[in-house]
Amino acid sequence: MVKKNIISNIVGNVLVLIISLVFIPLYIRYLGIEAYGLIGFFTVLQNISALLDMGIGTSINREIARLSILPNARREMTAILYSMEIIGWITALSIGTVIIILSSIISNNWLQSVNLPIESINRSIILMGIAISFQWPLTLYTGGLTGLQHQLLFNLINVTMALLRAGGTIAIFIFVYPSIENFLIWQIAANIMQTLMLRNFLWIKISPTDKKIFQWSVVKPLYKFGGGVAMITIVGFIASQIDKLILSKTLTLEMFGYYALAGVVATSFSRLIGPVVSAVSPRFTQLITIGDMTGLKHLYHAGCQIMSVLIIPAALFLAFFAEELLFIWTRNHNISQNASMFVFFLSISTLFYGLSHLPLSMHYSLGKTSAILHINIIVGLIMVPIIVLTAMHIGALAVTVALMASNIIYAALIVRTMHRSILQNEKTKWYIKDVGIPFMVSLVFLGIARATIRVDYNLFTNSAILSIIALFSLAATALSVPVTRNYLLKNKSNLQLKSPQA
Repeated sequence: MVKKNIISNIVGNVLVLIISLVFIPLYIRYLGIEAYGLIGFFTVLQNISALLDMGIGTSINREIARLSILPNARREMTAILYSMEIIGWITALSIGTVIIILSSIISNNWLQSVNLPIESINRSIILMGIAISFQWPLTLYTGGLTGLQHQLLFNLINVTMALLRAGGTIAIFIFVYPSIENFLIWQIAANIMQTLMLRNFLWIKISPTDKKIFQWSVVKPLYKFGGGVAMITIVGFIASQIDKLILSKTLTLEMFGYYALAGVVATSFSRLIGPVVSAVSPRFTQLITIGDMTGLKHLYHAGCQIMSVLIIPAALFLAFFAEELLFIWTRNHNISQNASMFVFFLSISTLFYGLSHLPLSMHYSLGKTSAILHINIIVGLIMVPIIVLTAMHIGALAVTVALMASNIIYAALIVRTMHRSILQNEKTKWYIKDVGIPFMVSLVFLGIARATIRVDYNLFTNSAILSIIALFSLAATALSVPVTRNYLLKNKSNLQLKSPQA
């Protein structure tokens, strides 16, 4: 089941990523880089809205995964889901209302536009509020489906909607009119369709006929765990998103568009993080529930090694070949030169943030959030003032360096704290076999490639050379860790998710 979920999640997320990468240059071509900066601000608002998540998605995922292996737990799952759903929708509509109320202040006093009319920006902020209202509950239904391990179904819906969302946008640009308002109107329609679809499938899987009644008594215990997750989310947002919030004020929308585009490139491989976490995290909870520490240890190392193979070569590849990749993608020298300078540090920053995810998921599976909250507060107190000061007084490039340092410190503290709580004797193996060796193999291979191979601006040769480099770096990294090396060299039919060999 874990292998199937990882594969379906990876395939689903890669397809969504490909759809995004194919269509973003078209958005820029039709709307311009300044309007794309406004889309980048839309992403900032979406991330801010996550502050009020209160751990709903994580709580639902954990509780449904736990209850799904217990007998006669269907009524409890129904009560929890329905009660959380009521709270979730009230919160979602409240968030949208607040954004609409603040739209005039944001458009007149925060965003710095050169060519976009203030009236257009104001209308766009209002539409963003409506779009977020219908997108926000997705975390609840996604958490439920992945907790039930119906991740193939979730990915089918996600890929279908991503294609409809992107394809419909371009169709509107071609046959109606290319404007930021039309872009956002279609996002609203797509969000409504996706949210309702996921809701219907989740209720069919849990209980299509049971009576649904709001019960505060079943929700209240979740808020101790969910509240801890919410606080972690809030502090984590401040540490990881403050750069975009401040830069959206200090930069023009055009320059912020370059920064947002660099962020898309530098975090593109983060699509590979979620599949592994979504597949492995519910199983962590189940193994802890039944007390299978041996199985937990094997699954943990296998998951961490797969994570390293997926994201380390991807991050370093993006960091070393950012300008060439941006030119292939956008076919625009100006965009590739202006955005590539941010990609190096943002890619390394995202890499270390990704490597901390499975140790972090282990904490969540244990139901322990206080230690993570303390780490987030410590890192936030140190790094947020530095990020704010660099954004206001030095510039966007210095901000990316500060973000990288922040995520390196964060990852080190998360790993140290997790291995003090559980799997105490496994930390050295994580540092050396799970992460250290694949990192060094990928770094050496891609460093030599960057130093010795000349890549020009011919699209065909550029694409061919970079594709070969990417494939060989992935293969070298895969052969450097036990779980994928055993699978590739011994031609095993299953990845060693239960008992990877050291």
